[in-house]
Amino acid sequence: MLGLSNELTVLLGVLVVYFIIQVAGNMLKLSREGAIAGAVAFYSSLASNAYLVLASLAAALLMALDFRVKLPAVYPDMMLLALGLVIYLLVFLLDVYLRLVLKKQRGTLSILDVDESFIVSPPNAATWELALFNFVLLKGFAYEVYLRGFALTTLMAVSDNPVLSIFIVAVMEFLLRPHGERLVPVVIVSALLSVIFYASSGLIVTIIIRVVGNYILSLYLVYLTLKQDNGSQA
Repeated sequence: MLGLSNELTVLLGVLVVYFIIQVAGNMLKLSREGAIAGAVAFYSSLASNAYLVLASLAAALLMALDFRVKLPAVYPDMMLLALGLVIYLLVFLLDVYLRLVLKKQRGTLSILDVDESFIVSPPNAATWELALFNFVLLKGFAYEVYLRGFALTTLMAVSDNPVLSIFIVAVMEFLLRPHGERLVPVVIVSALLSVIFYASSGLIVTIIIRVVGNYILSLYLVYLTLKQDNGSQA
């Protein structure tokens, strides 16, 4: 097993490479126009999420990290899972409502990130399925494996302050998809999942919360889009 200093170096290295992929994707996007630019942004997001999963799992094998991957117990895991999912949905459903519904009612631009935009307005059916896979499964696994399994485990081993470790992970989660309007919901949910990670059997519980929550969010995004389209046609 590598030393903690090496684990921190690998943790930061994974994050740096993630940012490089993001920067490269944004530069390529700026050199394109219209639908091609949107497609470049989407596939950059897809590549970033896939990279996070693969890099985190490779680091776990290399450093023999304990990701705390255990089957959830009936108690207290199921109660924490249900409570976490409810809070996750309350926070992010409100976030989506504020960004899409209230902004449109006020005549201002609705904010969608690239993962969401291909769900609500895909070029074709095949792209929608890929966007759903990216938003629900790949992003859910990527964030939980890297942030909870890798980052939080490493930071908790280095620091005697769990609150500080949870806060740093929350900041890291925001930096993965930075947007000022989403700072508060992202930090709240990240802190919630980090607490549940250590209060439960571990990673499987938080992955279930993230995946099920993102699936319901994707349905809500589609519902709002269809509702707005029907309203504009009426």
